[in-house]
Amino acid sequence: MEEFRFRKTRKVYIGFYITSFLLIISYFYFRVRGFDIKSPILIIGCIFIIIGLKYTEVDRLHNLYGYNSRYIFHKRGFLRRRIKKVFLARISDIILTRGVINRIFNYGDVKIHHFGGSGVIEIKKINSPHKFIEGLQDMIHKSHPQQQ
Repeated sequence: MEEFRFRKTRKVYIGFYITSFLLIISYFYFRVRGFDIKSPILIIGCIFIIIGLKYTEVDRLHNLYGYNSRYIFHKRGFLRRRIKKVFLARISDIILTRGVINRIFNYGDVKIHHFGGSGVIEIKKINSPHKFIEGLQDMIHKSHPQQQ
């Protein structure tokens, strides 16, 4: 059974990555110029970068989205793993939401409405959401050819 998996894109955190890069460049610039950078400032900068990088990756890896020929799923968590599965036959609508920045960097949110249960699976900030939607729609049509 072929399975497709998606995670939140790193493009969401581009502001943090640029800020971290500028902090590192600033540090080296001031060192080369002979400025003495006080230890507390250096420690605060390092803590910001380390915690920020850890947060971005943990947030990304915390959620896994995907689909196969039978269902779409959302796996969430590390230690306390929660898995939500919705059979493809129960999907009623697929909605793509993208702002200006999302369109520039080609990522977005996809809401999948389905019959029964809580009614919505929200897939946040994935790369190439159009490819995700097209692949999901193809999989739905393959699994239910009589509905075409």
